Amino acid sequence: MSKIDKNKKKIIAIISGIILIAIIVFLLWFFNRKFDVTFDLNNGTKEEIIKVKYHQTINEKDIKDQKDLGESFIAWYEVVGIKGKEDVLADKPFDFNTKINKAIKLKALYEGKVETITITFDSKGGSAVDPITINKGTELILPKDPTYAGYTFKGWYDINETLIHNNALLEEDTTLYAKWEKISETKPETKKEEKISLSLSRDTLHVNGIKTATAAATVENSSGKVTYSLSDTNCMTINENTGAISVSSNPKNCSNGATITVTAKTPSGKSATATIYYEKDLVLTHDGKTYTQDDKTSGKSSTFTVNANQNVSWNIDAAVKPSYRYTYNDYKNKTATSVTGGYTIDSIVESTGAISKITTDVKVTATTKAEQKISLIIKQYVA
Repeated sequence: MSKIDKNKKKIIAIISGIILIAIIVFLLWFFNRKFDVTFDLNNGTKEEIIKVKYHQTINEKDIKDQKDLGESFIAWYEVVGIKGKEDVLADKPFDFNTKINKAIKLKALYEGKVETITITFDSKGGSAVDPITINKGTELILPKDPTYAGYTFKGWYDINETLIHNNALLEEDTTLYAKWEKISETKPETKKEEKISLSLSRDTLHVNGIKTATAAATVENSSGKVTYSLSDTNCMTINENTGAISVSSNPKNCSNGATITVTAKTPSGKSATATIYYEKDLVLTHDGKTYTQDDKTSGKSSTFTVNANQNVSWNIDAAVKPSYRYTYNDYKNKTATSVTGGYTIDSIVESTGAISKITTDVKVTATTKAEQKISLIIKQYVA
């Protein structure tokens, strides 16, 4: 073994020895501690103080009894506190079999010096509580709380409405009165019914016209966030969170139109629906020929007839607007699906206001609810 290792072992041994000695000294001190036990003879003589070793009982020879203090002596009581200038005594005589682990003070009580007081309890309709008799100067230990159906016990109060707490120090016979608080009847909360309704900013769309709409739900007593859906997504889609509806860029199988249900739904399952239409493709017919976009054609008679494949609004005007004032009044009939007219317009002379008829090419325009639009210019017939 090297010299360094030997020195290390010596140092460790010394430190271990010091620690061991410290532990032994501490244990010797701890178990040999002594506590003051003060005897207040309560007869005008000086208090007596003795030392009692830790966790030992008071030696019988140090305990004075009736032989020493006279026949009026009753017992020794431990002083458990001070209120004002008065000692507060334990409610029972001190048990001299008690092992001492702290400093204590014992006070002698004598006949004629021990006054008792009676505490009476008026439960005010609650369960009965027996009266308590205690030594004057002894802390009051309150009994178990009374009960009263339909009420909550709020404490014991004296005649002056002062709340009396446990361990109170009373000086005379006292009546304590129970105070109660009526338990309010809690009515079961009526859960309000959730209601939802749904509206659309518009109900008709088409890829060649108006392409967007918005679904908006109104909810009473909402259970949470509303989500939106469509019954068919071939022609249009919807944002499930915002209700924004958009026509698909390439609608599938939608040329003949589609009727689609929009649904708004809450987390609880409540839902509302509305109907939105994908408009069928607009087609115009003139002299047996169909048109799906703006075009020109020649009239073969003094009148023309144009038919649409759905309800539209019509506008009829001169194909090339004259520089002078004019009105077109030559149509014979106009319905939601067709218009019949001729080729003449009424011109108005600015200076005189006179009206004359002028024959000209006519522009017929059909516009759907979703704002699909087709214009057909019909040239006047030339024989």
